[in-house]
Amino acid sequence: MAVVSIVRYKPGGESLRRAIELCEGFAELKSHARVLIKPNVVIGDEKYRNFVKGVLTSVPVLEELIGLLREFGCQNITIGEGSITNEEMGLSTGTAFTLAGIGEMARRLGVNLIDFHQQGFVKIDLDGHQVEVAEAALEADFLINVPVLKTHVQTKVSLGLKNLKGTLSMTSRRIFHRYGVEKYIALLAGKLKPQLTVLDGLYTVNYGPVHYDYRELNLLVAGRDPLAADVVGSSILGIPPERVEHLVIYASLQGRRPSLEGIEVRGEKISQVAIRAEWETTWLQNIINSFGIKGIRAQTPGPSLCSGCMVTVNNVLRKFGREYSGATFDNIEICTGREPRPFKDSRLVFLFGNCSLESNPEVEGAIKVKGCPLSFAACYEALKKHAIPL
Repeated sequence: MAVVSIVRYKPGGESLRRAIELCEGFAELKSHARVLIKPNVVIGDEKYRNFVKGVLTSVPVLEELIGLLREFGCQNITIGEGSITNEEMGLSTGTAFTLAGIGEMARRLGVNLIDFHQQGFVKIDLDGHQVEVAEAALEADFLINVPVLKTHVQTKVSLGLKNLKGTLSMTSRRIFHRYGVEKYIALLAGKLKPQLTVLDGLYTVNYGPVHYDYRELNLLVAGRDPLAADVVGSSILGIPPERVEHLVIYASLQGRRPSLEGIEVRGEKISQVAIRAEWETTWLQNIINSFGIKGIRAQTPGPSLCSGCMVTVNNVLRKFGREYSGATFDNIEICTGREPRPFKDSRLVFLFGNCSLESNPEVEGAIKVKGCPLSFAACYEALKKHAIPL
C-alpha cells in the first residue's frame, strides 16, 4: 500500500522531517547517492516578481530539505530546473532562479545549481516521438521532485507528474502540446521515476501555473509513490483525481486507478485540509477586460498552446492593453493554439502562431503571425498596425 503524509508546516525543518519520516521517504536513499532536487521554477524575471507565492517552489522548503539530506550524510546534492526560456523577453532559468531566491540560497549553502537548458539532453522515445530529457534527471541516483501544490489552466493540476515536464528541452515541450500534453506527461513520468515527491503547499494558487490569486495553506505532502502523492494533492485542491487526465493515463499505464483506495494517508486527514481551488478561467479575455478594452475578444486556448507561446501572447496583450487602456475596437478577435475557431461575425481576426494558422486555413483576410514559438515583436507590431481603435 502506498503511503502519503500530510503535515502542517512550521518553519525550522521539523515539519518536513516529520513528513518524510511518516512516508519513509529516505528508505531507498544512500549517503553516497547523487541527489537531484527538481523544484518548480516555471518562469521568472522582474516582470513576474508579484507571481511568486503559490507559483514557485519555496526557498524554506528547499533549504530544509538540503539540511535533512546533509544530516543523512549526502554531499552530492544538485538543484536542477529548466524554466521557460525566451531570449526576446529576457527569460531564462537563471532569471527564474534569481526571482525565486534559489540562486542566492544555493550559493549560500554551497549546493550545485544547474540549468537543464545549459546541460546535456538525452533523446528517448515516447510513443514514437523522440524527446529530449535532461541527462541529469535520467542519471541521478535519487530524484526528489518538489513541485508546488497548485492548479493549472490546461491540466487542472500542476503537481509531481506535471513538474517533470520541466526536464524537457523547449522543442520537446512543443511536441507534448502538439500530440497531447496530458498523455505525454504520463508517458514521461513512466521514464522518470522520482524516489520521493514533496508537494510544497505553503501557498497555492488558483488559475495556475502563474497567477497572483494565491492563498496560504502551510501544508507539506510527501510520498515515495508519484501517483499516490498526486492523487492526495489533487484531492486536497478539491479536484477529483479521476478527472485529471494525466493521472488517469499514468494510473492506467501502471495497471492502477487514480483513486485514494489503496493509499494510506498519515498525519493530517484530507478532509481537514482540503480546499476548493479554481483552475478553469477565460484568461486571455480576462487580460483584455482588465484594461477596460471593448471590441476585442479572445477564446481560451486549449491544451495545444505551449508554454512558450502562452507567455508570449500573455505579455503581448498586457503591453497592448496598457497602451490602449479603455479603448474601443470594431469587433476584433484573437486566436492562438489549435482549438479556437473564429466567430463568423468577427470583422478582423488575428491568428497567432503556426498552430492557429494550421487549424484555420479558411479564414479570409486574417492577420497571420507565423511562429513556433511566437515572436513577441511580431505579434505586438501586428496588433499595433491592424487593431485601430474607434
